[in-house]
Amino acid sequence: MDNAEHYERIQGIRRSLAPKTWLGSESVNVLQILCDLVEQMNTQLAAHTHVPGPTPSPADAAEFGKAAEPTKKLWSKLNSICLQQ
Repeated sequence: MDNAEHYERIQGIRRSLAPKTWLGSESVNVLQILCDLVEQMNTQLAAHTHVPGPTPSPADAAEFGKAAEPTKKLWSKLNSICLQQ
């Protein structure tokens, strides 16, 4: 793949249909990263508690802290293919 820039301007409606979608670079699919992130968040949120006391509870705070590391890796993948302004 060359490094040529591609510009497209669409006025009105554009419709693209495909059984599968890949959005990103050759090696990074943005849609898969977003699905992974939503799955991680849902798993973490499903396990959190609402107990009386400090907010968030110490156990929840520790778990959310641990969950931040994989999220940073996902951010790094996305950042590597995003144009910086």
